[in-house]
Amino acid sequence: MMLISFVYNNMDNNNTINRNLHSEFAIIMLLKINEKGAV
Repeated sequence: MMLISFVYNNMDNNNTINRNLHSEFAIIMLLKINEKGAV
């Protein structure tokens, strides 16, 4: 949860790198959830 908050806070400065990191992180989390079969 700390990492998620950290990334969201960094998005406030409209930094493209931080936004890309958040997108990749979100995709990874979704894939992990799908692997577990949780909806």
